[in-house]
Amino acid sequence: MKKKVLSEQSIIYGDVSMPKGFEIDKDKLITDTLESSLTDKEFPFSRTWDMLNTYIKEHVGVEYGPLKLYNKKTWSDTYNPDTLSKPLINIDYSNLGDSPDIQPCMALK
Repeated sequence: MKKKVLSEQSIIYGDVSMPKGFEIDKDKLITDTLESSLTDKEFPFSRTWDMLNTYIKEHVGVEYGPLKLYNKKTWSDTYNPDTLSKPLINIDYSNLGDSPDIQPCMALK
């Protein structure tokens, strides 16, 4: 008998430490994502988000092997220090084929 892995669900979590010179402006990122939430519109292009998103994709690819990550949906939650969130499970049980296999969870330091 042989085994072949067809799908894998992983949670990638931790703090994001951007390289020197590529620091993320947290206030700008919060403003960009909050605007999208308040207007209930699709998340617009944001240079700040693009820098963070690109870094995460490249870091995950280097650290964990050849993973192809792409954005299906972008949203944001902002918490004060030492605040916990409820578990974020983004599975659409009626459409498992389009549900995420990898759900990154990162925090900016």
